[in-house]
Amino acid sequence: KLKNISDIGTIESVELWNFMCHERLRIDFCPRINFVVGHNGSGKSAILTGITVCLGGKATITQRATSLKGLIKEGKSKGSVTIKIRNKGLDAYKPDIYGDHIIIERELRKDGVNGYKIKNSVGKIIASSRKELNHILDHMCIQVDNPMNILNQDLARQFISSSTPEEKYNVTRNFFFLKGTQLSQLNEDLELVRERIDKIDRIIKLKAEVLPEIKESIKTKKAELKVRYKCNYYCYYLFIYLFIYLFIYLFIYLFIYLLFIIYNLFIHLSIF
Repeated sequence: KLKNISDIGTIESVELWNFMCHERLRIDFCPRINFVVGHNGSGKSAILTGITVCLGGKATITQRATSLKGLIKEGKSKGSVTIKIRNKGLDAYKPDIYGDHIIIERELRKDGVNGYKIKNSVGKIIASSRKELNHILDHMCIQVDNPMNILNQDLARQFISSSTPEEKYNVTRNFFFLKGTQLSQLNEDLELVRERIDKIDRIIKLKAEVLPEIKESIKTKKAELKVRYKCNYYCYYLFIYLFIYLFIYLFIYLFIYLLFIIYNLFIHLSIF
Protein backbone atom coordinates (compact mmCIF):
# COMPACT_ATOMS: atom_id res chain seq x y z
CA LYS A 1 0.00 0.00 0.00
CA LEU A 2 1.40 3.36 -1.00
CA LYS A 3 1.89 5.92 1.72
CA ASN A 4 -0.40 8.94 1.63
CA ILE A 5 1.94 11.83 0.87
CA SER A 6 -0.37 14.24 2.73
CA ASP A 7 -0.15 12.37 6.03
CA ILE A 8 2.69 14.54 7.34
CA GLY A 9 3.75 18.14 6.88
CA THR A 10 0.53 19.47 5.30
CA ILE A 11 -0.62 22.83 6.61
CA GLU A 12 -4.29 22.42 7.51
CA SER A 13 -5.03 25.92 8.79
CA VAL A 14 -3.53 29.35 9.36
CA GLU A 15 -4.78 31.91 11.85
CA LEU A 16 -3.56 35.51 11.85
CA TRP A 17 -4.23 37.88 14.74
CA ASN A 18 -3.21 41.55 14.48
CA PHE A 19 -0.84 40.57 11.71
CA MET A 20 -0.11 43.07 8.92
CA CYS A 21 -3.51 44.17 7.51
CA HIS A 22 -5.49 41.42 9.25
CA GLU A 23 -7.07 41.92 12.65
CA ARG A 24 -8.26 38.31 12.82
CA LEU A 25 -8.24 35.84 9.95
CA ARG A 26 -8.53 32.06 9.85
CA ILE A 27 -8.15 29.94 6.73
CA ASP A 28 -8.69 26.17 6.56
CA PHE A 29 -6.82 24.59 3.67
CA CYS A 30 -7.69 21.59 1.55
CA PRO A 31 -5.29 18.61 1.70
CA ARG A 32 -3.89 19.21 -1.79
CA ILE A 33 -3.69 22.38 -3.90
CA ASN A 34 -5.17 25.65 -2.62
CA PHE A 35 -5.71 28.97 -4.39
CA VAL A 36 -6.06 32.20 -2.42
CA VAL A 37 -7.63 34.96 -4.51
CA GLY A 38 -8.54 38.55 -3.73
CA HIS A 39 -8.13 42.17 -4.73
CA ASN A 40 -4.84 43.98 -4.53
CA GLY A 41 -4.07 44.95 -0.95
CA SER A 42 -6.60 42.50 0.50
CA GLY A 43 -3.87 40.62 2.41
CA LYS A 44 -3.11 37.57 0.27
CA SER A 45 0.64 37.96 0.66
CA ALA A 46 0.17 38.43 4.41
CA ILE A 47 -0.94 34.79 4.62
CA LEU A 48 2.27 33.55 3.02
CA THR A 49 4.29 35.96 5.15
CA GLY A 50 2.56 34.65 8.27
CA ILE A 51 3.38 31.06 7.35
CA THR A 52 7.01 31.98 6.75
CA VAL A 53 7.35 33.82 10.05
CA CYS A 54 5.51 31.20 12.08
CA LEU A 55 7.81 28.48 10.77
CA GLY A 56 10.90 30.32 11.94
CA GLY A 57 11.66 32.57 8.99
CA LYS A 58 13.18 36.00 9.54
CA ALA A 59 11.22 39.10 8.67
CA THR A 60 13.86 40.12 6.14
CA ILE A 61 13.33 37.07 3.91
CA THR A 62 9.66 37.99 3.53
CA GLN A 63 10.70 41.37 2.09
CA ARG A 64 7.72 42.89 3.95
CA ALA A 65 9.52 44.27 6.99
CA THR A 66 12.98 44.61 8.46
CA SER A 67 11.93 43.19 11.84
CA LEU A 68 9.13 41.11 13.27
CA LYS A 69 7.55 44.03 15.08
CA GLY A 70 7.08 45.69 11.69
CA LEU A 71 4.61 42.90 10.81
CA ILE A 72 2.25 43.73 13.69
CA LYS A 73 -0.95 45.49 12.64
CA GLU A 74 -0.67 49.25 12.91
CA GLY A 75 -1.96 50.54 16.21
CA LYS A 76 -1.55 47.20 17.99
CA SER A 77 1.10 46.23 20.52
CA LYS A 78 1.21 42.53 19.75
CA GLY A 79 0.03 39.91 17.29
CA SER A 80 0.39 36.23 16.53
CA VAL A 81 0.36 33.60 13.82
CA THR A 82 -0.87 30.05 14.44
CA ILE A 83 -0.42 27.12 12.07
CA LYS A 84 -1.85 23.61 12.36
CA ILE A 85 0.26 20.94 10.62
CA ARG A 86 -0.86 17.38 9.91
CA ASN A 87 1.15 14.74 11.75
CA LYS A 88 -0.20 11.33 10.79
CA GLY A 89 1.15 8.09 9.38
CA LEU A 90 4.23 5.99 9.96
CA ASP A 91 6.57 8.98 9.59
CA ALA A 92 4.75 11.16 12.12
CA TYR A 93 6.92 13.23 14.44
CA LYS A 94 6.59 11.98 18.05
CA PRO A 95 2.98 10.88 17.56
CA ASP A 96 2.74 9.65 21.15
CA ILE A 97 3.39 13.23 22.31
CA TYR A 98 1.83 15.45 19.64
CA GLY A 99 -0.89 13.23 18.20
CA ASP A 100 -2.35 13.73 14.71
CA HIS A 101 -1.63 17.47 14.57
CA ILE A 102 1.12 19.88 15.62
CA ILE A 103 0.06 23.44 16.40
CA ILE A 104 2.76 26.10 16.10
CA GLU A 105 2.07 29.58 17.44
CA ARG A 106 4.45 32.51 17.18
CA GLU A 107 3.72 35.62 19.19
CA LEU A 108 5.01 39.01 18.06
CA ARG A 109 5.42 42.03 20.33
CA LYS A 110 6.35 45.62 19.74
CA ASP A 111 8.88 45.43 22.58
CA GLY A 112 10.75 42.73 20.67
CA VAL A 113 9.94 39.88 23.06
CA ASN A 114 8.83 37.15 20.64
CA GLY A 115 8.31 33.49 21.37
CA TYR A 116 7.01 30.12 20.20
CA LYS A 117 4.36 27.83 21.59
CA ILE A 118 4.40 24.32 20.13
CA LYS A 119 1.26 22.42 21.09
CA ASN A 120 -0.16 18.95 20.55
CA SER A 121 -3.50 18.06 18.98
CA VAL A 122 -5.50 19.02 22.08
CA GLY A 123 -3.75 22.38 22.52
CA LYS A 124 -1.36 21.44 25.32
CA ILE A 125 1.96 23.28 25.16
CA ILE A 126 4.76 20.75 24.62
CA ALA A 127 7.70 23.05 23.89
CA SER A 128 8.58 26.70 23.44
CA SER A 129 12.06 26.50 21.98
CA ARG A 130 13.31 27.17 18.48
CA LYS A 131 15.32 23.95 18.71
CA GLU A 132 12.18 21.80 18.85
CA LEU A 133 10.69 23.73 15.93
CA ASN A 134 13.83 23.05 13.89
CA HIS A 135 13.56 19.33 14.69
CA ILE A 136 9.96 19.32 13.47
CA LEU A 137 10.79 21.18 10.26
CA ASP A 138 13.78 18.96 9.53
CA HIS A 139 11.68 15.84 10.11
CA MET A 140 8.99 17.11 7.73
CA CYS A 141 11.51 18.48 5.19
CA ILE A 142 10.10 22.02 5.43
CA GLN A 143 12.57 24.80 4.50
CA VAL A 144 11.12 28.29 4.75
CA ASP A 145 14.19 29.85 3.11
CA ASN A 146 14.02 27.52 0.10
CA PRO A 147 12.27 29.12 -2.92
CA MET A 148 11.08 25.65 -3.93
CA ASN A 149 9.01 25.62 -0.71
CA ILE A 150 8.01 29.27 -0.34
CA LEU A 151 8.25 31.75 -3.21
CA ASN A 152 6.83 35.20 -2.58
CA GLN A 153 5.89 37.78 -5.22
CA ASP A 154 9.15 39.68 -5.16
CA LEU A 155 11.28 36.56 -5.51
CA ALA A 156 9.02 35.22 -8.25
CA ARG A 157 9.36 38.50 -10.11
CA GLN A 158 13.12 38.36 -9.71
CA PHE A 159 13.21 34.78 -10.99
CA ILE A 160 11.06 35.60 -14.03
CA SER A 161 13.18 38.64 -14.83
CA SER A 162 16.21 36.39 -15.37
CA SER A 163 16.15 36.52 -19.14
CA THR A 164 18.14 33.41 -20.04
CA PRO A 165 18.42 29.86 -18.64
CA GLU A 166 22.10 30.52 -18.03
CA GLU A 167 21.22 33.33 -15.64
CA LYS A 168 18.63 31.18 -13.86
CA TYR A 169 21.21 28.47 -13.20
CA ASN A 170 24.22 30.73 -12.70
CA VAL A 171 25.47 29.78 -9.25
CA THR A 172 27.38 33.03 -8.84
CA ARG A 173 24.52 35.40 -9.71
CA ASN A 174 21.30 33.59 -8.92
CA PHE A 175 20.52 31.96 -5.57
CA PHE A 176 17.40 30.08 -6.74
CA PHE A 177 19.35 27.16 -8.13
CA LEU A 178 21.58 26.92 -5.07
CA LYS A 179 18.71 27.28 -2.60
CA GLY A 180 16.32 25.04 -4.49
CA THR A 181 18.83 22.17 -4.72
CA GLN A 182 20.22 22.86 -1.22
CA LEU A 183 23.65 23.31 -2.76
CA SER A 184 23.95 26.60 -0.91
CA GLN A 185 23.76 24.75 2.42
CA LEU A 186 26.31 22.22 1.19
CA ASN A 187 28.54 25.07 0.05
CA GLU A 188 28.24 26.76 3.47
CA ASP A 189 29.01 23.47 5.21
CA LEU A 190 32.00 22.95 2.90
CA GLU A 191 33.34 26.42 3.68
CA LEU A 192 32.86 25.76 7.39
CA VAL A 193 34.77 22.48 7.10
CA ARG A 194 37.56 24.24 5.21
CA GLU A 195 37.81 26.90 7.89
CA ARG A 196 38.02 24.23 10.57
CA ILE A 197 40.67 22.34 8.62
CA ASP A 198 42.70 25.53 8.23
CA LYS A 199 42.34 26.22 11.94
CA ILE A 200 43.44 22.68 12.82
CA ASP A 201 46.39 22.96 10.41
CA ARG A 202 47.49 26.19 12.10
CA ILE A 203 47.22 24.54 15.51
CA ILE A 204 49.20 21.51 14.34
CA LYS A 205 51.87 23.77 12.85
CA LEU A 206 52.09 25.77 16.05
CA LYS A 207 52.34 22.61 18.14
CA ALA A 208 54.99 21.22 15.80
CA GLU A 209 57.09 24.37 16.29
CA VAL A 210 57.04 24.10 20.07
CA LEU A 211 57.30 20.29 20.16
CA PRO A 212 61.16 20.16 20.18
CA GLU A 213 61.20 22.64 23.04
CA ILE A 214 58.66 20.55 24.95
CA LYS A 215 60.67 17.38 24.33
CA GLU A 216 63.85 19.10 25.56
CA SER A 217 62.01 20.34 28.64
CA ILE A 218 60.75 16.82 29.34
CA LYS A 219 64.27 15.46 28.94
CA THR A 220 65.61 18.07 31.38
CA LYS A 221 62.87 17.31 33.90
CA LYS A 222 63.61 13.59 33.66
CA ALA A 223 67.29 14.25 34.36
CA GLU A 224 66.38 16.44 37.35
CA LEU A 225 64.04 13.77 38.68
CA LYS A 226 66.75 11.15 38.29
CA VAL A 227 69.21 13.27 40.30
CA ARG A 228 66.57 13.92 42.96
CA TYR A 229 65.79 10.23 43.13
CA LYS A 230 69.45 9.39 43.72
CA CYS A 231 69.75 12.10 46.37
CA ASN A 232 66.63 10.85 48.13
CA TYR A 233 67.89 7.28 47.87
CA TYR A 234 71.23 8.11 49.52
CA CYS A 235 69.63 10.35 52.12
CA TYR A 236 67.22 7.57 53.05
CA TYR A 237 69.94 5.01 53.64
CA LEU A 238 72.11 7.58 55.43
CA PHE A 239 69.24 8.24 57.78
CA ILE A 240 68.87 4.49 58.40
CA TYR A 241 72.57 4.12 59.17
CA LEU A 242 72.55 7.08 61.54
CA PHE A 243 69.50 5.71 63.28
CA ILE A 244 71.17 2.31 63.75
CA TYR A 245 74.39 3.95 64.96
CA LEU A 246 72.52 6.07 67.50
CA PHE A 247 70.51 3.08 68.65
CA ILE A 248 73.69 0.99 69.23
CA TYR A 249 75.40 3.92 70.94
CA LEU A 250 72.44 4.45 73.23
CA PHE A 251 72.23 0.74 73.99
CA ILE A 252 75.93 0.57 74.94
CA TYR A 253 75.60 3.71 77.03
CA LEU A 254 72.63 2.33 78.95
CA PHE A 255 74.35 -1.02 79.43
CA ILE A 256 77.49 0.62 80.89
CA TYR A 257 75.34 2.87 83.08
CA LEU A 258 73.45 -0.15 84.37
CA LEU A 259 76.71 -1.95 85.18
CA PHE A 260 77.93 1.11 87.04
CA ILE A 261 74.78 1.20 89.13
CA ILE A 262 75.07 -2.51 89.93
CA TYR A 263 78.73 -2.07 90.86
CA ASN A 264 77.98 0.82 93.24
CA LEU A 265 75.13 -1.12 94.78
CA PHE A 266 77.41 -4.11 95.36
CA ILE A 267 80.10 -1.91 96.99
CA HIS A 268 77.50 -0.29 99.19
CA LEU A 269 76.18 -3.62 100.40
CA SER A 270 79.71 -4.93 101.07
CA ILE A 271 80.44 -2.05 103.43
CA PHE A 272 77.46 -2.82 105.57
